[in-house]
Amino acid sequence: MCSATCKNFHTAASYFFYEEYVKEHWTLPTTPSAVIDFFMLKSRQLWTIPLATLITAESRLHEIQGVRTVAQGFRFQAFLLHTHEVLLVRNGSVCWSTRFDKPVEEMCAGVSTIGVLLRGGSVELLRVTEDRADRESVPVQEIATHICISFDRLVLSTESQQLLVWDGAALQPLTFDPPTTGPVLYLESHSKIALILLEGGHFYKLEGDSLVAVQDPFFKKKPIGLIASGLLHSLALQREELPPLASWTTPMLLEWLESNGFSDCSGVVTHSKFAGKDLEDADDDFFVDVLGIRETERANRLKYLRTQVHARSVSSKFSLFGWGINPDSQLAKSEATLRHPVPIDLPRLQKNESIKSLHCSKTYSFLLTSAGRVFAVGGIKLKSRPQGVEMLPWTDLTPALTQGQSNRVIEEMIPGSEELLFMVLKRDQRDLPQKRLKGANLIMKQILWDPKLNFTDFVVGYEDRFLGIIEVSAADFSKSEIPSHRIRYYKRAGEIMWDRRTRMNRL
Repeated sequence: MCSATCKNFHTAASYFFYEEYVKEHWTLPTTPSAVIDFFMLKSRQLWTIPLATLITAESRLHEIQGVRTVAQGFRFQAFLLHTHEVLLVRNGSVCWSTRFDKPVEEMCAGVSTIGVLLRGGSVELLRVTEDRADRESVPVQEIATHICISFDRLVLSTESQQLLVWDGAALQPLTFDPPTTGPVLYLESHSKIALILLEGGHFYKLEGDSLVAVQDPFFKKKPIGLIASGLLHSLALQREELPPLASWTTPMLLEWLESNGFSDCSGVVTHSKFAGKDLEDADDDFFVDVLGIRETERANRLKYLRTQVHARSVSSKFSLFGWGINPDSQLAKSEATLRHPVPIDLPRLQKNESIKSLHCSKTYSFLLTSAGRVFAVGGIKLKSRPQGVEMLPWTDLTPALTQGQSNRVIEEMIPGSEELLFMVLKRDQRDLPQKRLKGANLIMKQILWDPKLNFTDFVVGYEDRFLGIIEVSAADFSKSEIPSHRIRYYKRAGEIMWDRRTRMNRL
C-alpha cells in the first residue's frame, strides 16, 4: 500500500524489505504474498509451559522468538526457525543446530529420529544422539508430500499416492488392506502408532508393513476430518464436509437444488449435465434463459444460497471419538481400556467456532479451536476419579496461556513428552490480515433469505445526502432503489449487528 503511493515510497519500501531479508538470511521474495508471510512469521512466538502447573495454578511463561514449528521427541525438542535452521534442545538448552538450503515444509520426531520434508519433495533424517544429530538423505525417487515417524521408521507419501517406509537401508512400499487409492491428507504418529487419513475419509492404521483399515460403524456415517495419536491413545474427529461448489457433480447439484426448493430446475440440469462449476459461473442471464428462474426473489435466494456454499466449506457438526489405554482419564471416560472408538463429549464451542487440531500426550488429550482456544482433559488416575462421574469435563487452558497477552492468539500447540513441556505458537492478532467485511448487499440477502433470521426484526441505517442517517425497516429498504453503498449499519432489536465504520459483523 505504501509503495503504491508514489515512487519515493516504493523505493524506500523496497530498501526496507531488502535489508530485512538480508538480515534474516532469507531468499528475496518473488511475490507480494511472500513478503506478507515473512513479516507474519516474525511475529510468531513460542512459549514453553510446565503442564502440571498450567492445569492447577498460574504458570510462568518463557518466550522464544522466530519459531515456525516444533517437533517433540523423546526427551528432546526440535525447533524450526524461519531462517530454515533446526535447533536440537535438551533440558531447555540448545545442544546442536543445522541449516537447510531449502524451506522446510514438515518436521516430525520419534524416539531418536527427526524427519524433515523440504520444499520440492526431498526428505532428510536427523539421527539424534546425546549432544548432536547426524544428517542423512532419504533416496526418494518421487516428490514426497507428507512424512511421519513410527518406531523410528520414516513413513512418507508421494505424489503418485504411494506410501513408503524407510528403515535406514531401503524404501519399502506399504500395502492397503483392503486396497484403496486416493491422496493422503494426514500422516500422524507417536512412537508405536501410525495413522493415515486419505481423501474421502478413509482411515487406516499401520500394523507391521501393511495398512489396515479402521472399520467402525461410527466412521461410516461421516468422513474423518482430523486425527491424532499418542503413546497410549488416539483421537478422530468426524465432521460433515461441504466440498467446494466447483467440485460438485451433477447428482450432487441435483440433490442440493431439490433440498432447497428448486426441483423445477432438475430437468434442465439433468438434460444438460450441469455441474457445480456451471452454477458457480452462472450470471443473471443463465438463471433466466437456462434455469428458467424469472422471479427476482427466487433468483436472489439462489444467489444467497450459492454464497453460503462458498462460506461454509466445513459445517459445525462435529463428533469426537477416542480409543486406546486410558489410565489417566485422557479419554474422559471411566473405562481403563477402550478397544474400539467410543464417542467423547466436546467442550461448549462458540458460534462459528470449529476444531482446528487434535493432540495427544501420554496422559492428556487436547483440542485447539479456530478461535485460538485450547481445551484439555486427563491427568486424573481412574482410582482417583469422583464416583458416579461418567464423562470428565474439558478444562479451558486459554486464560492461562493468554494471561497478559490480550493481543495474541494461539495458532499452534505441541504437547511435550511425559508432560515435561507444553509448547504454544502465538501470533499478534494485529499482524494478521484483516478479514474482508461482508458487503451490505450480501447482508441484506442474508436477512431476507436466511431461515434462522426474521427480517422484520431488522432496521437499516443509511446515509441520505441532505438529511444524514435515516433508519427504516429492512423490508421497506429492500423495496426501495437506494444503493447499498449508502448503508452504514444494520440493527436488530436496537442492537447494531453490522457496522461499516467499525467493520463489525455479528451475523
